[in-house]
Amino acid sequence: QHWFVFRDPVIIATFIPFVLAFVIFMVSTLKGDQGIYYFVNRGAAGLAILSVVFGSLLFLWKLFLWNKTVYLVTTKRVIILTRYGLFKHDDRETALKMIQDVKSEVTGMQPALYGFGDVTVQVSSQDARLILEKVPHPRKVQQIIVSEAHLKGDQNSSNSSSARTNGWDDI
Repeated sequence: QHWFVFRDPVIIATFIPFVLAFVIFMVSTLKGDQGIYYFVNRGAAGLAILSVVFGSLLFLWKLFLWNKTVYLVTTKRVIILTRYGLFKHDDRETALKMIQDVKSEVTGMQPALYGFGDVTVQVSSQDARLILEKVPHPRKVQQIIVSEAHLKGDQNSSNSSSARTNGWDDI
């Protein structure tokens, strides 16, 4: 998957504490009732620390899931190993000769800017689809899968045509 999956935890762990530190700085420069300012400073500092801890834990969780999500395109199969949590995973695979259609989709401004999207592989069954989510360069991945699937199809058709010319279809 694309590195963009780490965006939200990084924003939570860095940007929010930065904004809260700015609030603390601005409140400390104001003159007035020190009790309210003390309460605001303590609250903002606590929220900043909580944000750093929560963002860091969320980053580690996303890193764990990102590390356990694998998309493989071999010369014979497309394999998707997806981990959703500690106790839930989804493993899917299909043979290249079963692929009917491959679609790449980039939806939105950020996916277009950062170069990631989804690749949907339609298998021979009407309801069966394999979805590779948030992959970098989805159009290249689509082209690789299509070329591998067509190469296998061309080899099978060339093998069957050579078998027909050798008289194997008469047996």
